Amino acid sequence: MIKKLLIANRGEIACRIIKTAKEMGIETYSIFSEADNQSLAMRMADHAICVGPPPSSQSYLRRDKIIEIALLYQIDAIHPGYGFLAEDSEFARLCAENKIIFVGPPAKAIAAMGDKALAKEIMHKANVPVVPGYQGAQQDLATLVAAAEKMGYPILIKASAGGGGKGMRLVTDPKKFKNALTEAKQEAKASFDNDQVLLEKYLLPARHVEVQIFSDQTGQTVYLFDRDCSIQRRHQKIIEEAPAPNLPQTLRDKMGQTAVLAAKAINYVGAGTIEFLVTPKNEFYFMEMNTRLQVEHPVTESITGLDLVAWQLKIASGECLPLKQNEIQNYGHAIEARIYAENPQQNFMPSIGHLEVLHFPIEHARIDSGVTQGDNITPYYDPLIAKIITWAETRELAIAKLKEALSQTYIIGVENNIQYLSSLLKQPDFIAANLQTRFIEEHQNSLLPSTDKLAPHILALATIAELHARELNAKQVAQQSNDASSPWNYRDHWRLNSEVEQILQFWHLNQHYKIRAQQKHDCIIMDNLKVQVHWKNNFELLANINDQSYPAAVFHKKEIIHLFYQGEHYKISLNNPKTYVTHLTSQQAQFISPMPSTVVDICVAPGQEVNAGDKLMVLEAMKMQHTIFAPEAGKIKTINYQIGDLLPEGVTLLEFEN
Repeated sequence: MIKKLLIANRGEIACRIIKTAKEMGIETYSIFSEADNQSLAMRMADHAICVGPPPSSQSYLRRDKIIEIALLYQIDAIHPGYGFLAEDSEFARLCAENKIIFVGPPAKAIAAMGDKALAKEIMHKANVPVVPGYQGAQQDLATLVAAAEKMGYPILIKASAGGGGKGMRLVTDPKKFKNALTEAKQEAKASFDNDQVLLEKYLLPARHVEVQIFSDQTGQTVYLFDRDCSIQRRHQKIIEEAPAPNLPQTLRDKMGQTAVLAAKAINYVGAGTIEFLVTPKNEFYFMEMNTRLQVEHPVTESITGLDLVAWQLKIASGECLPLKQNEIQNYGHAIEARIYAENPQQNFMPSIGHLEVLHFPIEHARIDSGVTQGDNITPYYDPLIAKIITWAETRELAIAKLKEALSQTYIIGVENNIQYLSSLLKQPDFIAANLQTRFIEEHQNSLLPSTDKLAPHILALATIAELHARELNAKQVAQQSNDASSPWNYRDHWRLNSEVEQILQFWHLNQHYKIRAQQKHDCIIMDNLKVQVHWKNNFELLANINDQSYPAAVFHKKEIIHLFYQGEHYKISLNNPKTYVTHLTSQQAQFISPMPSTVVDICVAPGQEVNAGDKLMVLEAMKMQHTIFAPEAGKIKTINYQIGDLLPEGVTLLEFEN
């Protein structure tokens, strides 16, 4: 058995691996970059070693440095997690060359499946059904355009060397193929140091269903059932569940058997995932194989009761599979939501910042996270904050638990997608399991928050929060006074011969609210509402408003009431935001760098006329590319940066002529 394990990764997966390794009595070594020098993984591990500066290319992707560390500390095995070096055949080869166990498949298997074009050829020869497409070596524009026209639009451009939505573009209009190809190749080059792409016929509607497999060193292979991963944004999953709902048992069995066939075709060892597209006619096609543990592995663990990381470590140590196929059982339903630091209203633009508040539910949910309150979300890595996983006897109950867990998750300091995830779970088509890969695009209008006026119960909750804050402030003033019992210390707006009434003013989304509240001995009266409140702790409360219960959480931060209710986050200002109006016009604001990033493409030149929607510039941050579009027609006056420039947050990228 492995005695010393080095985790060549970061964030939640590093924490996840450390947890299991410690339970197995394995000594853990964590690497960290200078940006992660106070990370949770670093604090959890038995030992932590700095591997380099913040950029991944200088730290987590340094094969030579990581091998050097492993040899120095006499490490038995390296677990690569997912991302970074997990699907790097060269790294697996170096481990073997230095007699270090690589917790993953052999280098040859990684190379075969890492090249998606080669993978499709291997699967085709093994009689595994493959999505129609082009996987040729010829990468010139004319060849790729001809291939796309032959298979017919829509088509998907995919990076041959990687996954995770990087280097992937959907093209529905032939006129947009060239730009999409350029973007895909740029992103693929930046993410995988390989700009080769393949083309796939985009099957629509179709579901993304994957099968978890495990193989040991004797050639035995089993599958651990299926997962549905159809809910995606930017071709990256955000909700996954197991088992995949509404599939005939015969189809499940056939996909499981096919997944085993695919693994055996490359003499696989370890954990892997075979990903399929499933059509409404229950036809399925191989897309790719991920030669590693998946981000969504907890839902499989939840329905099987198995620890997949423990399985990985046992197989890497030379042990046989812990169970045979007929011994693996599944029960109930599990669902996972990925919480990202991003802004769904701005095309899921990643968000960086300080986690002033990070609170997760303490019951009925599994939380996998690599950060804690007080940590920073930096621009260097994937913006995943946490995964919330719930399990129940039925899908309906599992979804209900997840909605409740999201409603008890509070984040302040970065933009995030909790409200978006909550909206997804409430969609009738999601509840009915009418799932497909373009679910988000087809439901986008109903997923974004409403700009309507605040509902009376939200105003009532904000009023409770502000009155409570004033009361606490008054008590603090009294305690600091020489005469703690002096009536002048109170802030209850008492007046002789009149009702005790306070007038509160709130602003939300440029709308102004004026509330008159009267405090009685056991309740608050405002407009036609009678409100009673019970504080569970210093931020969570249960309000009774006209005999209906409303659980909520509130935090006061810099004259802002942060109100959390049923998965929604309301930022209610105590001051008129118009007094802080920026000097920037709406057009100028479009050209402000939203975060630290790198200029990877400039699509216009000074003096050029552009139309609304034209592409102006492409930035890269947090492993993703972000395109700046023209908000309206105009003429380019100046471009302030060049390709390759590193941009701080808040700088002006370019200017239009007035």
